[in-house]
Amino acid sequence: MKRLSLLSLLLCLPLFGSAQNEVKSKNDEMEFGLHLNDFNGFGVIYKDQSGANSFWRYRIAALQVSASASSPPNNFNFNLAFSAGYEKRKSINDKLSMLYGPELQFGLGGSNNSTNLFLGAGYVFGLQYQLPSDFLIGLEIIPLLRYNYAGSNNNGFQDNVSLNANAQSAYLFLVHQF
Repeated sequence: MKRLSLLSLLLCLPLFGSAQNEVKSKNDEMEFGLHLNDFNGFGVIYKDQSGANSFWRYRIAALQVSASASSPPNNFNFNLAFSAGYEKRKSINDKLSMLYGPELQFGLGGSNNSTNLFLGAGYVFGLQYQLPSDFLIGLEIIPLLRYNYAGSNNNGFQDNVSLNANAQSAYLFLVHQF
């Protein structure tokens, strides 16, 4: 009986070792970092690998947050957006990769006298470069087809559809792999 237990344990050791390697490699397949489009627009980005060279990506962005305390009226503006998408990567060389894939976005914006709700569908195009110590830096552009529902205290509510592909849809990011 002892021999059977010892033999079973020895046969299972490779399985335990491979399970430990899978846990370690799973840790290497996540990325977390900053996502910037200018000094007023910032956010965080999280990526989780779903397969070979493919990642689920999630962004929370606070864009164009500003406040001024000038004489009346006091101004306050903000945009808060959440994006989720699927990113594919194609290696150009051992340090440089191309990124591409669809992304959906929804958010809320406004000021002290208006409100803006939006839904969007975009496509990510970008490049990322591997830095030392498990850091990546990249640049991406996300052209976005967006539906806005906006209103103000003065004019009531209105809706519109727009295609945005300008400097505000270009982003710099720095992420850490863990």
